[in-house]
Amino acid sequence: MLNIDKIKLMTNLAIYEGQDAQNNRIVNTFFKNDYISYNMIKAFINLTVSFLIFVVMYFIYNAEDIVEEIQNLDFINMGIMLAVIYLITLSLYLTISYLLYDKRYNTAKKNFKSYQLGLKRLNRTYELSSKTGDGKKEE
Repeated sequence: MLNIDKIKLMTNLAIYEGQDAQNNRIVNTFFKNDYISYNMIKAFINLTVSFLIFVVMYFIYNAEDIVEEIQNLDFINMGIMLAVIYLITLSLYLTISYLLYDKRYNTAKKNFKSYQLGLKRLNRTYELSSKTGDGKKEE
């Protein structure tokens, strides 16, 4: 006889294993602060490289105008302006990254706990069915 609750539980566990299990296993190998710090360092490096590429592309695109006006350019103010833009962008990006990775970590932990509880419930149903003799195969 089929146990509908056991089938539903096994289906939910299989869906979790198919969708979220790999990402949650990666998250569960870290402590929360380590996971967030690791991803914020990656975000910092990504933003810094992207910002430098953008600045280089901007100067290459406007190279003719820059060469013509090189005597009149104020490099100190331009450097200060770029640094301020970079720091504002960096602070916004890292704040968003912190909030995102904090939420991802908490969600992954919650989903993993639900998965573990589901496994325990499934194990209990197997133990109960083996004690009552419902789990035996008929030949």
